[in-house]
Amino acid sequence: MEVVLTDEDIPGASLGKNPDGSSRSPSHLTVPELKRWLSCRGARKTGKKVDLVTRVDDYVNGGLASKIVDPDGGANVAGCHQGVCRARGEVRAASCCCGIWYGHY
Repeated sequence: MEVVLTDEDIPGASLGKNPDGSSRSPSHLTVPELKRWLSCRGARKTGKKVDLVTRVDDYVNGGLASKIVDPDGGANVAGCHQGVCRARGEVRAASCCCGIWYGHY
């Protein structure tokens, strides 16, 4: 069964929100934040800040921002399957945050 992750499942996979609720611009992120965001998509994370911002923009504009991978070696997915969502720190009784019901994985 394929696990489909969202940016809420992996810490650092979201661009975050501004106080008004809009998404933060990649140019306002720090280099470590940009690198984490890119690693959550399996993308290269080398280069100067301007290169990283361009790469994030390309992913967002190209519709690839929702293609999330677990850059932590499956730790976030494994936590879900154990009933603990590592991204949210919550225990799930019937299903995990990645949408897999217990007994079906």
